[in-house]
Amino acid sequence: MADSLRTYDRETVSEIVPDLTELYAEVYAEPPYHEGAEEVRDFQVRFAEHRREPAFRLAAVWQGELLIGYLYGFRLEVDSPLWDDLLIRPAGELTRPGGDRTDPAARQPTAYVSELLIRAGFRRRGVARRLHDTFVAERPESRVALLAHPDAGPAQAAYSAWGWKRVGYGRPFPGAGEYDTLMLFLS
Repeated sequence: MADSLRTYDRETVSEIVPDLTELYAEVYAEPPYHEGAEEVRDFQVRFAEHRREPAFRLAAVWQGELLIGYLYGFRLEVDSPLWDDLLIRPAGELTRPGGDRTDPAARQPTAYVSELLIRAGFRRRGVARRLHDTFVAERPESRVALLAHPDAGPAQAAYSAWGWKRVGYGRPFPGAGEYDTLMLFLS
């Protein structure tokens, strides 16, 4: 059976929230995350907040009625409070966007990928790359940021192969350890 890619905005995504939550719970129960019911509830709260962010988009790949993967993200404005978690510790010379008011790029919004996950059994088939490329192709921003678990080897390898660079360290939610902050420069 062929799979299909569908995109959603903040309104149309409401019809698939149960599917998103189910897949989140399945993927994040695995190592290195080991998340449980409490973290899944936290995801539901975060997702409801993220849906309200500017330029929210979600791309999902389905095989029939089975959700096999999704990526969602939105635009981060320079003054977004999410930067406080995304870049808690820069690597090298990069500072929080907007920190250097003389740099025109620092005053530009950044796209943010909040989640990219693929159901076990469908990984290493190009699904993640397809979702990634779909999201990135739609973005008007000049850069995209995300947080990646430092022990998620396959994800880290994929991001590196796709041109992402580590620019610092962040925390995806309160109480989480430090993740790698990665950035993809589009122009």
